[in-house]
Amino acid sequence: MVREPRDMAISPDGTTLAVANFLPAQAANQESVAAEISLIDTKTNTIRANVTLPNGSQLVTGITFSTDGRYVYAVHLVSRFNMPITQIDRGWVNTNALSIIDVKEKSCYATVLLDDIDRGAANPAGIGIGSDGNLYIAIAGNHELMQTDLKKMHEKLAGLFSGAIQDPYIKDKDDLTASLSFTYPFKKRIAVKGRLPQHLAFTNDAVLVSSRFSPFIEKILFNSLKPEQITLGAEPEPDAYRRGELAFNDATICFQQWQTCASCHPDGRADGTNWDQQNDGFGNPKNTKSLLFSHVTPPSMITGVRETAERAVRAGIYHTLQTVQPESLATDMDEYLKNMPVQESPYLRKASKKDLNRGRQLFEKAGCAECHNGKYYTDLKKYNVGTGDGDDLNRPFDTPTLREVWRTAPYLYDGRAATLEEVFTKYNKNDRHGVTTNLSSDELKDLVLYVKTL
Repeated sequence: MVREPRDMAISPDGTTLAVANFLPAQAANQESVAAEISLIDTKTNTIRANVTLPNGSQLVTGITFSTDGRYVYAVHLVSRFNMPITQIDRGWVNTNALSIIDVKEKSCYATVLLDDIDRGAANPAGIGIGSDGNLYIAIAGNHELMQTDLKKMHEKLAGLFSGAIQDPYIKDKDDLTASLSFTYPFKKRIAVKGRLPQHLAFTNDAVLVSSRFSPFIEKILFNSLKPEQITLGAEPEPDAYRRGELAFNDATICFQQWQTCASCHPDGRADGTNWDQQNDGFGNPKNTKSLLFSHVTPPSMITGVRETAERAVRAGIYHTLQTVQPESLATDMDEYLKNMPVQESPYLRKASKKDLNRGRQLFEKAGCAECHNGKYYTDLKKYNVGTGDGDDLNRPFDTPTLREVWRTAPYLYDGRAATLEEVFTKYNKNDRHGVTTNLSSDELKDLVLYVKTL
């Protein structure tokens, strides 16, 4: 797989497995940054193709095949990471999309937006096709189910691409990824009672929806589209952590419901892209940081512009979600972020005690431990390690925690390093970011493996 496989679907004839790769795998300072869909031959267990989605595609969460196996449908975000964050309306920052993959051609046939002109469809999740022929999508951030008429949508797409249908606003495929009106005639948005609908299952006459924060399943009949609840059991009153987790993933607290905190910080971590925010000037995008341990490793932001994570949370609500929320909501978010469970590195299974000892010794020998030390592998200080360019030339950057660094690529303040190997070699001029130029290839492997286990 390319990076963090999040969902998969098998073709009707069983010959092809489609895998949704959650995040982009490239360096973040490129003009084009996008996640991919992997198509796997089930007979040979080999990858037939990795189909790149449109620029800015990330958080690929749901995938399904058409009933004839011709297409794969995948839902994801299309992030306008190359735009300064000066506004949020009309999908300026994040839009939410459906991509159609042509299996035979191994290419992206089309990508259309699920949003409306003045209202987002934030963080689409589960996806599937009902016996009525319609496509159903759980719109997690908005607490909705979306029904899409596939037949009519494909007829319109075929007409546009053949020239039989003329649309003054859509001249080619790229225009579709910017059109907030194309899908309007083909879709219905159905409000559900569940909070953060995630997964879908189907009966002959209904779609079943499970939600992450609700103790029931909702059954929605195709002919009425009215939800009926199937109770699973009692649920305790949510504590501050649970309330904070819901708020972090809730688009209804965002202006026009375009996005959630999790749109840029999925699972409280990072989306693999750069963003040009106002907090340190324009024209100098910064890579998204993981929020793990942010409350105990101040300051916050790559440049340390927020002295605490508490201030960063409140600034994010005001400047990024562009709404005013009660202090209690921000306090709940703090509680969620403070207590997010750490995911054990999969590289620990690959490393022997000898590997770890060699890597630890090299980590200390190279001088990495001078700044990356203690429980969180940071001394909480800022340094100029010679990586800054443009307006960031000679700027000191916050020393980030190295905990879970294995899952937070790309690296450096502008995401220029796609891998940790590049951090130590390609982008470590004059050994200002650790003395690594004298390391052999084997030593470099040992050092990288050790860092990936932290």
